[in-house]
Amino acid sequence: MKEYNLGTLQSESLRWTAHYPYMLSQPPAKTAQGSNYDTLQAHAKANGKTSLLGTPIFLPCTLKYEDEFDTLEVELQGEPMIVFRMNKTIVKTAIDSKQGSFKELYSQDDYGVSIKGFLFNNEANEYPEKAVRDLRNILEKQKHLRITNALARIFGVTYIAVESAEVNCIEGAQNYIAYQINAVSDQLFNIKLKQTK
Repeated sequence: MKEYNLGTLQSESLRWTAHYPYMLSQPPAKTAQGSNYDTLQAHAKANGKTSLLGTPIFLPCTLKYEDEFDTLEVELQGEPMIVFRMNKTIVKTAIDSKQGSFKELYSQDDYGVSIKGFLFNNEANEYPEKAVRDLRNILEKQKHLRITNALARIFGVTYIAVESAEVNCIEGAQNYIAYQINAVSDQLFNIKLKQTK
């Protein structure tokens, strides 16, 4: 099985670096205030998800499409980085001879959702064709996707509507590529039709 340094991949390919407890061969030293590492490890092990290194994954992410004719589910490999962006619409009215403005009509837009990660072929040193095809198939569906992820659940996001996606080849990489999914949150609405006489 191939081994990867996810921190290096992120820094070189996606231009960001994150620190993962599951990337450590040994738990971090506990401070005087204590550490929640053991708690996170226990939760991840109970969840049953593991990385390519066999270590626990804390925030797995699954995308699922379903309608009356078809069902397709893709579990994103490893532990992709997910970012939620919140925007509000606020109507502002300037006030004569006063600093600031009068604000009214607050409303919250859909959450912006960005998912970044890697697709691997951990069985051979070959292009991850199946993983790319699976991702493409679900992203091209003309309907929202159900997202299953602990962070999404905290923000109350059950569905996302994919607006765009990128799959990036990495120089010198043969058996893995980077991807980014840009989406907005979606939800189901119940519409009642009234008949008029």
